[in-house]
Amino acid sequence: MNRLRFSCTLTAALLTGAAAAAAAPIVTHQAGGELGDALVRGDVAYLGQGPAISVWSLAADGATAPQRLFTTGPLPGIVKGLAVRGDYLFASWRTTWPDGRLAVYSLADPQQPVHLLDFQYSAGSMNSPGGIAVVGDHLLLADAETGLHAIDVSNPLAPAVSSVLPGSFGLQRVAVTGSHLVAWGRTFIGGVIVEVFDVAAPGAPASVGFYSTFGNFVDGAVEGNLLVLVGDGFETVSLADPQNPAWLATVPGSGTFVRSLLLRGGLGYFGDENGIRVWDFADPANPASGSLLAAPAERTVRAAVHPLAAGAEALLFTENGYGLAVGLTAPASPTLSHAFDLPGGADPSAVAALGPGLAVADFYSGLRVLDGELDGVGRVDPAIFQGAYEDLTVEGSTGFLAAWGYGLLTFDLSSPAAPVALGDLQLDFATAVDVAGSTAHVVTSTGGGVYWTVDVSDPAQPAPLGSLPVTKGLDVVYHAGLVLVADETLFDAGGMRIIDPTDPALPVQVGRYTVCDSAGGVAASGDLAALACHDGSLHLVSLADPANPVQVGVYVDPSQIGAGRRVAIAGNVAWFGTDAGVDLVDVSDPAQPRRITRAPLAFPVRGLELDADGGAWVATGLGGIFHLQPRVFGDGFETGGTGAWSNAVP
Repeated sequence: MNRLRFSCTLTAALLTGAAAAAAAPIVTHQAGGELGDALVRGDVAYLGQGPAISVWSLAADGATAPQRLFTTGPLPGIVKGLAVRGDYLFASWRTTWPDGRLAVYSLADPQQPVHLLDFQYSAGSMNSPGGIAVVGDHLLLADAETGLHAIDVSNPLAPAVSSVLPGSFGLQRVAVTGSHLVAWGRTFIGGVIVEVFDVAAPGAPASVGFYSTFGNFVDGAVEGNLLVLVGDGFETVSLADPQNPAWLATVPGSGTFVRSLLLRGGLGYFGDENGIRVWDFADPANPASGSLLAAPAERTVRAAVHPLAAGAEALLFTENGYGLAVGLTAPASPTLSHAFDLPGGADPSAVAALGPGLAVADFYSGLRVLDGELDGVGRVDPAIFQGAYEDLTVEGSTGFLAAWGYGLLTFDLSSPAAPVALGDLQLDFATAVDVAGSTAHVVTSTGGGVYWTVDVSDPAQPAPLGSLPVTKGLDVVYHAGLVLVADETLFDAGGMRIIDPTDPALPVQVGRYTVCDSAGGVAASGDLAALACHDGSLHLVSLADPANPVQVGVYVDPSQIGAGRRVAIAGNVAWFGTDAGVDLVDVSDPAQPRRITRAPLAFPVRGLELDADGGAWVATGLGGIFHLQPRVFGDGFETGGTGAWSNAVP
């Protein structure tokens, strides 16, 4: 596996400054993550991606594909809602705890929003902000825990809460129609709740109507007096009488699942695995199915409209990492103008170095290739199985992907702009992979784990060689002739298994470490193994006698929240990924490990890859991909080559 190491010089510099409180590593780049709201202002589009907002240039005539211009620095949570008032952009963001704030950006330069402040709109211990909308001089924010907040933004530099309407739990999405705001969301018992608010006086909204359904719906859209809820099928609701929203029709699903839609001009545009289906809502009690546009529209979750000189184009954004520009010159017969990549994907689970760039395993969309600036270079969407891509390693110019829903997939990465699927081997519930020479080492998890050796001398035809039972394998590393497996407890102790794969057809477990009985990640350097444990600790274990692994030391920080997930070792520094970020730990004396510094990312670490310059690429799923660069000097002063070290990513 391509696990690059710190240079000795940088490692020494870090350890020299460890006695003082070292500054947190700098986030030099971020891309990808869960998709939040999208909006268009002029010829610029803004899209919430993980903890940041990506900014896209749109051609005034729609002739060229949208281009990513800029990505804001990461916030401490996922961007959920977006709204604009004048020269200010507002973004609601939510942590995983849950908590959240309202971020305010200056749009003095619309192509490079500048973060000004984060407003704490609620003093509650649990906040879950979602959709936002501007009405007059107020911003209305739906919070699933605390209700509807009316925030005076007449002075965006000093927002103030005018009123709070507790309302219904679960409200997350909003839309304004006339003098009313419609809010909806899923309830904790299933189904959807809809609440209508009179916002004629936006500083004091009043709840006037309710609607609920137990349909399996996840989102919706509003146009005029019509609300359409979508999911497994869809449901139309009349808002003609805001005090009594009324059911009009329910159309059952047809084997597909729709996660969002765009309503415009009485037509609905539904994206799913078949493409973009047009529905006519001229008679919303009897919707009529229209044309189907072939497009990679599966898992479409956000949409916006870009007005053009002649008509308009719809912008659709999918969890499979595609943006789609769809021409609406003939609204009933849309055309696909452009499909463009959303760098980093919506749920990156693993990263691996590939030349000057990265190969990425995205949970939804498979394998992607990015350059060092995290712009998309190439991608391949495996046809064999869509979803649950867990781990990735690169050996030479070949990529190996562990897919939980299928097994091992192999790819030719010799041309990063055009990766090609090579072969596959079904190994149910594959979760991690490493490769040494002509042998791949794969572990599986669900239903009782298995360690597999696989012949990949011909990557186009991977073939199973041998296997051993494990408890629930979550990580695997080949090191110095041994295989180390990080095992999660499940009906049996987990910990670390030490396997001799000398004969790949008959691998032998030679040792086992269970003092940490549930582990998520493992790494090794020399005779020292590091085990990321689910109790939040990092165990350092001697491998001098593989048959009798011995605990040397344990790193644990009482302030650490959550479990240990991943770990990598470079020289005398361990990078310890947890549920809340990455700790850099001095292991020069393994008996007394101590933290050098911490990068608080606020998202669980799922993939961790060290680079050749002393930094690390970190995959955090819904939080996207981060690049961390340690600061050599405790006072934060850096010298040389730091011009690109910024929280703003061009």
